[in-house]
Amino acid sequence: LDGDQSLADIDEFCGKIKAGKDVQTDDEFSVVARVEALIAGRGMAEALRRAEAYRAAGADGILIHSRMSTADEVLQFANEWAGRAPLVIVPTKYYITPTDRYREAGISIARWNVVVCCHSSPTSIGSCHRYRGCFYCND
Repeated sequence: LDGDQSLADIDEFCGKIKAGKDVQTDDEFSVVARVEALIAGRGMAEALRRAEAYRAAGADGILIHSRMSTADEVLQFANEWAGRAPLVIVPTKYYITPTDRYREAGISIARWNVVVCCHSSPTSIGSCHRYRGCFYCND
């Protein structure tokens, strides 16, 4: 991406969060708001501004994304976020970062997408299955 990704209007997005929370009937159901400001090239201040607005609107957690190949940006976000609400990451590009760094930063969940291919013999391609794996950073 070249940084010109459009983002949802904050008030509109907050309205959707509030609407979801208004009809929530199960206390175990959670609304996690996805913040794409870093991916869109809008910077840390905008990411934090949006995350705080979403939290104030009722989001139970924040999912922060980064297009960087290291975890530095999400770790900086986590530091500045300072545990105001649970934080979720999807470390697609910075998957080699030790999970202890996420725990130390106060990140609640790291979620990976994994494709597993199975085969019954060395010559068969077999079938592939997509799994979504979660690692809960706070025990």
